[in-house]
Amino acid sequence: MSVLLEYLQSLNFNQWYYTQASSAEMLLLIIAILMIVLPSALHLRKIALILLLLIAFHPFEKITKGSVVITILDVGQGLANVIRTQNHTLLFDTGSGYPSRFNIGDAVIIPYLRSKQIQYLDKIIISHGDNDHIGGLNSVLKAFNVLEIHTSVPNKIKATTALCKKGQHWVWYDVLFEILNPFALNTTQRRY
Repeated sequence: MSVLLEYLQSLNFNQWYYTQASSAEMLLLIIAILMIVLPSALHLRKIALILLLLIAFHPFEKITKGSVVITILDVGQGLANVIRTQNHTLLFDTGSGYPSRFNIGDAVIIPYLRSKQIQYLDKIIISHGDNDHIGGLNSVLKAFNVLEIHTSVPNKIKATTALCKKGQHWVWYDVLFEILNPFALNTTQRRY
């Protein structure tokens, strides 16, 4: 039986990812749940169903040209930020991974991205090779197509990467992104 349940859980079509969009939406969800658990004699379950449908099919926020939405995900020690413009998504660091196979990519990042209906990532930037910044990367790479990976530690990533260095920049729908560090090493520079 557990094999069957594990198989059913692995199917993408039967999973619903939800993140609260506003306090009003959370209040509607609580009211709908209360209506469902109240005695059926009150005839409120149909209204509860309508409320749940309104919440489930609430339109997602539209990001306008020139705007950016930065979401800092709670990954404990470490870092994971999702930066979205009108039509692009960047993930900056991927939190921790642990020997038990638990990792922040599976537990936090992937559910968040799916709840926002993000289908692929335009860019991932890994700041450095410490586990609390790179540990969830493999899970994210398995779950999403990624167009580019930039990092200061390309030898720690089993995918095609570009070296991240100061001065690199790009523009997504009137939003300028620029890499401020690390400096590119050459014969006249020393790292201390």
